[in-house]
Parts: sequence; structure tokens; C-alpha cells
Amino acid sequence: TMPGIDLNTGSRDTQQPFSSASFGWANFTELQASKGPSLVTPTKLRTIYSMPAIAERGSDLAKMQAKTSQVVYGTLSQHWSPSDRTRFEEPFGIPQDNYVKQLKGQTEGFSMSGDAFCRQNPSDCAEANLDVQYMMAMSPWTQIGYWYVPKADEHGMYTFLNDFMAQFVDDDHPPQVVSISYGMPEYLVSKAALVLFETLAMKLTLQGTTILVASGDWGAASNLVLTYECSFVPLIGLQVWWPASSKWVTSVGATVGPASGQPEVVCQSNYTGPSTDGKAPLITSGGGYSQALTKPAWQEGIHNESSRGVPDVSLLGHNFAMVVGGRWLSVDGTSASAPALGGMLSLINAELIAVGRPTVGFLNQLLYKTTSRSIFSDVTEGDNRCASLGAPCCGGYDAGPGWDAVTGMGSIDWQKLRDTIMASDV
Repeated sequence: TMPGIDLNTGSRDTQQPFSSASFGWANFTELQASKGPSLVTPTKLRTIYSMPAIAERGSDLAKMQAKTSQVVYGTLSQHWSPSDRTRFEEPFGIPQDNYVKQLKGQTEGFSMSGDAFCRQNPSDCAEANLDVQYMMAMSPWTQIGYWYVPKADEHGMYTFLNDFMAQFVDDDHPPQVVSISYGMPEYLVSKAALVLFETLAMKLTLQGTTILVASGDWGAASNLVLTYECSFVPLIGLQVWWPASSKWVTSVGATVGPASGQPEVVCQSNYTGPSTDGKAPLITSGGGYSQALTKPAWQEGIHNESSRGVPDVSLLGHNFAMVVGGRWLSVDGTSASAPALGGMLSLINAELIAVGRPTVGFLNQLLYKTTSRSIFSDVTEGDNRCASLGAPCCGGYDAGPGWDAVTGMGSIDWQKLRDTIMASDV
């Protein structure tokens, strides 16, 4: 069968597989000792990307942030665990007052949270836990929802947007940030689904919602390499990940390096330099050019292709500490990068709301303005020719100065992004 919607955590770096009773580590200290300096934590992300400290409980700032909302998209039987989330927050001083609201799913009988379930089926909790833990870690006072869609295909993706908008159509405040860590090779998406998703995503961004999508974990060729190796490339070309290729989303790639004090380079499975403590990442940041969607106006002058280029930005995506089934482990994935950026944007939304301005909404027009260049730390080393670790290398693109089809415009400096947004008239 052809691969369909897939998780973007291609990605578990544990001593044993999830099927083993003793996968991962018993506590954060053990994980840290095993993983070395490249281990990513919420505390490190705050430092690396120039973020402010967590607002004090009960402070005006915390109350301001509580007026914002963010949503994690879930599918493929992925559950999240409240006790895993609490356990994850403890070592990093993240307030545990917040909770995740089950959206949509509850009404259909899918209450996709469960501590016992995640202990028994940790592989069915890795993606949802990762998304929830990092989105919340970056903006702990923001209201957060987990929106579960049972159909893991293109229909599930646009049904999600459709239902999402229907639920919030009469609401003054639809959730302002949505993070999607799933996708599929663009070739497998029907024209009808593409068009429908574009229409719905455009409407949602116009309501003030920012949609973030992980750019994929299989380099420029997509997860088709797992089924066909490189044989499909001469026939249908390299495959960008969808819906990361939508013109109405901000697609997020993955980098490595700064967690261990090294330069930021592409997260790629064939890299073993100093940026990863000598261990190869399990994934390669997805990127490339759409074959279905034309170049958006905001990418004019950015690259020479005639279609939508992916990704837009990048963030660390290797060796993220997390908790699943009560155990600590580290994972790789552009699906770590996207929800982390989502939480970062929620902090900025809080400041916008406080001064009576609309939320960030569609981010890309601002990201690509020449006046926004100072926001980015340009990533110029690496490529996305190889897929995930052990999969073939079927061709791809190089990182370089300015925008590239591996890391987009580069990684962001939160403070500069915040200052640029607050100073803009968008």
C-alpha cells in the first residue's frame, strides 16, 4: 500500500524499543547523563532563542498569556498523558496549573488522553506527548487544546480545518495557533483535497490563526523512500511534504547545534560532526518545492523556482527530552520544532492582545520582508539529500546564505521576532 499520513517523529532514540518494559530512562538526570550536551530541554530553548523567563504565577503577564489559545492536531490513535506532562514539567520549573482541553474528540467519544493507556502503549503517545509537552513548555499559561481527528489521510486533514472553523465560526476568539506534526508526500494528495485545504487554511488565517506544520523528517524525497527506495524519483521527482507545502501555513524545518554550544546546522541523518556529540540524528529536515502549488507573492525574489518553496523557518529538532509512559527519552523530529515555535508565538499573541491588536495570524508575509532579516540566524551548512537514518539518499538541496529549501530563512531569535511583530502595522 502507498504510505499515507505519517507521524513526523521518525524518531525515538532509546536504549530499547517501546515494546520493551524498560525503554528509556527512569528520570531526567539519567537521561541527561546518557545524552550529553546536545540534549534539548525547554530551559535550553528559552536561552538559545532569546526568550523571556516564564511569567510568575498570578502576575499580570501570566493573566495576559491566559487570554491566548493554542491547539495541537492529533490523529493516528495518538493519545497524550496528563501524568507524563506533569512529570516532564517538574525538572524545568514549568507551572503545572494548566491543563489540556480535549477539543472535538470528546463529542465523538474520542477522549484521547490516558495515563494507563500511555504506559501500556507508549508508541501511541510519543507524538501527541511531544507536541503537548513542548507547546505548553514554551507558553505554559496559554490555554491549550488537543484536537483529535480519527481519519489519518488527506480527508482527515481538511475535515479538521472544516470542523475547526465550524466550531469557532461564531466565536470571537478561535485558537490563535495550531500546530500540525503530520503529513504525507504531496504526490499522494488529490487536487480536490489540495484546493479545499488551501481555501480553509486561508479563511482560518484571516480569522487570526497561525497554522504551523512540520516540514517532514525524510529529507527532500519524503517517506516514499521507505517503500520504493529511490526508484520513484525519476518518475515523479523529489516529494515535498504536505500540508507543509500549503501557501497558508508556516512550515518548520529542523536544525542541530546550539544545544551543545555549536553552530546551528541542518538536522540530517548523515551528519556526525560536533553539533550532535558525534551521534547521527535519526531524521533529515524535509524541504523542497511544491509540484502542485505556485510560488506565493511573498516568496518572489527569494528563490528562482516557480512554485512554493518549503520550509519557511527552522528550529532545533534533535535530541528533545520528553516523557512517555512514565519514562524519559529523547526524540528527533521537525514535529518537535513546530509546536515549540507555536508556544513562542502564543507569548507574542499575548502582548498583541494586551494592546488591543489582532493576533499574529498569517506569519509568512512578515517573515519574508527584507526588513525582517534581523529575526533570523541563517543556517548555511548541511543538506537534505538523505532520508531518515538508515534510509537511502535520493537527492535534495543544500543549505546556503538566505532562504534555502532545507531550513527556509533560518532559525529565529524570539526577541527580534517579537520586536518586529510589535513594530509592524500588520
